[in-house]
Amino acid sequence: MQDSRSHILHLIEDDDLEGVKLIESLKEYPLLRECYARPLGGRDNHTLEEHTLKAILCFESTFQGREELIFKPRHFKLLLALHDLGKPQAMLEGDPDKQHEYTLKIINEIAEDIRVSKGLWHQIIAVIDADSIGKYLNNKHNLPIEDSLKEIEKMAADLSVPVAILWPTLLTYYQCDAAGYESLRRKVFVTDEAGNAIYFKEVHGFRLKDESEAQRFDILRQRVKEFGKE
Repeated sequence: MQDSRSHILHLIEDDDLEGVKLIESLKEYPLLRECYARPLGGRDNHTLEEHTLKAILCFESTFQGREELIFKPRHFKLLLALHDLGKPQAMLEGDPDKQHEYTLKIINEIAEDIRVSKGLWHQIIAVIDADSIGKYLNNKHNLPIEDSLKEIEKMAADLSVPVAILWPTLLTYYQCDAAGYESLRRKVFVTDEAGNAIYFKEVHGFRLKDESEAQRFDILRQRVKEFGKE
């Protein structure tokens, strides 16, 4: 496993890291290879690997280099590569709400082998464990806006970054994850005839198809902007 450790560490530090190469390298670990091969269920019938690659491709083709994130691009791709590792097991058990718990458990098992800084692991775990935007916009969770704002503010404090700096990272993460499912991309975002998501020129202004959800998101975005004025 030592050779795999050195290879992945070298790969993650490559500024030109491609998502496909990252996933192939992570699959050198039997545990991750098994995770990526498992089905996610749902109408898209994706395996975890298929969804993960679509999410990373969304970042590479749409967002990379356009926004100031708390991650370097290669580290954001690592975040996306790991973000749903526990979802197949949670879906198999019929309890999707456990996906973050299972994902973090798997990350803890492999963290020693994927030797990146403790600070980077801390950032990755914080983003995966929160999902403040998704839970706010998702009708199933319907997280109140005040709770969503508190989560975002708490995470910013925990990571020692201003909310204004953290916000583009959370928004990019939400969009890439959602766009990793074709059905969700078509349902959530305003799309062209081919079903490709249409975005404004800035990540802050992606377009939601549902008017009520768009209004709710605009309220959240405006409230986030007010953090820096307080």
